[in-house]
Amino acid sequence: MGVLDGQVAVISSGTSGIGARAAELFVNEGVRVVIAGRRRKRGEQLAAKLVTAASFIRTDVSLEHAVAAVIQHAVNCFGRLDCLLNTAATRRLAVASPTSTYRALTPRWASMWEAYCLA
Repeated sequence: MGVLDGQVAVISSGTSGIGARAAELFVNEGVRVVIAGRRRKRGEQLAAKLVTAASFIRTDVSLEHAVAAVIQHAVNCFGRLDCLLNTAATRRLAVASPTSTYRALTPRWASMWEAYCLA
């Protein structure tokens, strides 16, 4: 019996790295997981490895309608959603310099904010 038996979680960017390992650990603790990510082949392979405790949905968490579809997918597959673990990241860096203005950084900061905080 796992610590989190019966819970349902969505893991964004769950196809590799921290997200994939979190999916494995969650399933070991009794959680049913929705693996959300952009890499279809990796996501489907991981979901198959985790058998009936996991489902994969291809998504881009920078798109609000895609995130809504992930939540609906969790409810459709497992009847509810208890937890969201965001492991999505972006490789776009926003580096400030002494001559940078807020306006110059805004598009980069917005992209980072969306990936780290809103996903």
